[in-house]
Amino acid sequence: MNNFTYEKLHNNLQYLKLNTIEELLDNCLEIAARDNKTTMEVLDYLFEQEKNTRKLLQLRDG
Repeated sequence: MNNFTYEKLHNNLQYLKLNTIEELLDNCLEIAARDNKTTMEVLDYLFEQEKNTRKLLQLRDG
């Protein structure tokens, strides 16, 4: 991934307030490449983590 695409992706994640995905993305992509994960597996994992974080924050903030 070139630097422009990388920065654009992170900017879009920030804009959309997908903070958990943004935090996990780099490490997740490295692990996915190492473990031959599919794009769908990576996306599923990232969105599941985002959903879980939002649920926890919602419960905490009541």
